[in-house]
Amino acid sequence: MFSFDFGQSLFHQGEFLKAAEVLEGFCNSAEKSSPEYSEALFHRLRIYTELELDEKRQILEKELYQNLSTLNQKDMALFNYVQGYNAFIEKQYEESHFLFEKSLQHAVETSCRFTLAQALFGCVFASLALQRDLGNIDHKMSKLEMLSEQLERADLRVSVLSLKTDVALQNKEYQKAIDLAWKAYDQVKFVKNNFLGISIIATLGHVYLVSGDHEKAHLYLTLAYRSIDPTQYKLLARKISRLLKKINVESFSDYDLILDEQKNVLIEKSKGPVELKNQFLLMDLLKLLMLNPGVPFSKEELAKKLWNQKYDPAVHDNTIYVTIKRIRSLIEPNPHHSKYILRSRKGYLLNQDSTVLIHKETHS
Repeated sequence: MFSFDFGQSLFHQGEFLKAAEVLEGFCNSAEKSSPEYSEALFHRLRIYTELELDEKRQILEKELYQNLSTLNQKDMALFNYVQGYNAFIEKQYEESHFLFEKSLQHAVETSCRFTLAQALFGCVFASLALQRDLGNIDHKMSKLEMLSEQLERADLRVSVLSLKTDVALQNKEYQKAIDLAWKAYDQVKFVKNNFLGISIIATLGHVYLVSGDHEKAHLYLTLAYRSIDPTQYKLLARKISRLLKKINVESFSDYDLILDEQKNVLIEKSKGPVELKNQFLLMDLLKLLMLNPGVPFSKEELAKKLWNQKYDPAVHDNTIYVTIKRIRSLIEPNPHHSKYILRSRKGYLLNQDSTVLIHKETHS
């Protein structure tokens, strides 16, 4: 059965694909004059944005524009809020700010405190992006916090804490931002909304990234990305992916080779990541060479350090040769010329001109 309550419940749980199906079915059979019909349309608009279903979104927007004169104050507030959100996603921040302010104007004329809270949230969000009207942010945040306490909605409390985190980042109060993000994380466990939960984990990653802790940023952003169903949360997945790429650019762009011991991956500057899972000999040899750039290791030394054995040509020569050849095939940008793994009269070595990093797991 396509009921509004069921569709709305799925929407608030972050089950966007199922919610879209139920709400579409509800709208096909419901009276267009009913308040539930209008609210279902706004939920669908929001869902289509997250799922990047632009054609469906545009059709729905056209329908709403044609019926603006029939919308009450609450519906107008919701309509402008969703349009403001869409404009923000498209980085049309001026338009977004204008629409959120219109949403607020309509919301103050209603008796719905949650609609008012949404509009206030949007206004602060857009002001931060534009770095405009910053003097009124504290005033609007105070109203928003008061509303979240009055409504006793865990999802709203989490969203407010997330917004306060953004305000702290804007003010470069990094420790405050970290504390607020963790408060949001502690609260989100009381919300049955997978989308919001993943968003807060991503927020933690973003906060650590901005504050300069790339290790923790990578940890939480990777956790968020691995928790996502990219068919369900397309927009959020792309946002997290961009942040992860930013970490790689900011943290690792100066290195030719990065050995990630935790993930068993070697990242070569031009070739990108090379999976080394379960290839322990390759990992051990790479680590040995990367810890000692420019230092040659004879076959005798390699036998001792890698296998803790006395060198025996019949046992070790072929294995060493095959291992070196394998490493070169994986990491050398030019298969006909060795840039990294060199051989001298004294043994094998890593080119001392290579910039390398061994990336280890850290614990908070």
